[in-house]
Amino acid sequence: AGCGSKADMAESAAASEEATEAVGEAEASDAQLVIAGGDSAGLIAAVQAAAEGMDPSKILILAPGEELAADMAEMAPYVNAANTDEQFQANLTDDFEIYLSDIMTAGNNTNNSDMAADVSENSEEAKDWLADTLEYGDLTQEAGSTVARSFPAKEGNLNELAQEALLKKVEELKIPVEYKTELKSVAYDEEGALDRITVTVDGKDQEIDCLALVATDVSLIPVFEESQVYEADGKAAALVVSNNAEQLNKDSGELINGLYAAGPILSAAVDGEGVLSGNELTEAVVFGSTAGTEAAVYVSDNQ
Repeated sequence: AGCGSKADMAESAAASEEATEAVGEAEASDAQLVIAGGDSAGLIAAVQAAAEGMDPSKILILAPGEELAADMAEMAPYVNAANTDEQFQANLTDDFEIYLSDIMTAGNNTNNSDMAADVSENSEEAKDWLADTLEYGDLTQEAGSTVARSFPAKEGNLNELAQEALLKKVEELKIPVEYKTELKSVAYDEEGALDRITVTVDGKDQEIDCLALVATDVSLIPVFEESQVYEADGKAAALVVSNNAEQLNKDSGELINGLYAAGPILSAAVDGEGVLSGNELTEAVVFGSTAGTEAAVYVSDNQ
């Protein structure tokens, strides 16, 4: 991954501080959609939910730390995508199966193949999602990819530019954010759907009767006692989701209504033992935008 200048990183930190000042106007108890995680996938889910028509004031981001989208600083400075117009124009053959094979190889074939396939099949849409605020440079072939499918920024580091754009969008939408928070528990109704959550905000526990929850923070895996998990070395390492980013019941395999996941909480399942360079950002957008869309639709249907 590329590193920006100290000035660039200072500007990014300043943008995060500005977002802190601009958001948080709504009470946590008013939230209909809660994003449990302040990483890139969480912010993407929140922005996408607003794009689907949700009132941004009814979305709440629970950040465990003091920064938003900090994970983007460590990502590779390009995004991967297959079956693109640029590849076609360059006479390159890269279909979803070829891309999936590279993803599985990078993970030593320990990946959840269905979730890895979701990345491959939705990668072009992820590239286009970022293109709303960024301009791409020339197509490149990076480590682990058997064909050129990586798209850097025309100028600067794509990961850092995407981080700045995402923070700015959260600020513009005035999506409420609570920092230094903890998701303590999830309660289910008689039908097994999400009923309410308990969170710690400003050192105090409170219940939120939200309709939907998108989990992204990997440390929250133990909170989802009813959800299906991917195990590595005998331990729960990730949640397993459907192609609509919905969490699955560990016993029946059925969807758990109202519960979604994206980002680091899925990474071990999607990537297995190793991530394909450039897939970090692709995965964040694929699962983050899917979770945001599906959660917004669920909220609309169940208000």
